[in-house]
Amino acid sequence: MTKDEALLRFFQSLRVAFKNATMYKMNHPAFIHCVEDLKGRAEDAFTLISPLSVGFTPRSLFADGRFWEGEKTFRELGMLFHLRKIKTLDIRPGVTLDELMRFSTKVTLPMGEFVKLGGGGEILKKEKILHISVEELDY
Repeated sequence: MTKDEALLRFFQSLRVAFKNATMYKMNHPAFIHCVEDLKGRAEDAFTLISPLSVGFTPRSLFADGRFWEGEKTFRELGMLFHLRKIKTLDIRPGVTLDELMRFSTKVTLPMGEFVKLGGGGEILKKEKILHISVEELDY
């Protein structure tokens, strides 16, 4: 598998996990299955890129030294993170299923709730999610 294939599969799985996080509770089998797939895709990507570092614009992603744009997956992820004022996301080897599940459910909260919890960095701190970090936009 090439780096591009691994990243594309990771991005697609991330999008599906986030969509399911908005529809199901954390213990729902469909949500758990999607996050298990996401974890597997992340582990596949870690063999080629570590950590997984993704930057966001309102309509694209930036990973592995280039922009990923044009596809719905890239636009939706870019918009989701950009609206939440997240500039970059880093996922490191050792990330657990539980960390990915909690991150997915928190980052997809309605904007009001997300902001009320303090934003991405504060949520990660409060949730004690150690293998995922974010850099927030400063404007």
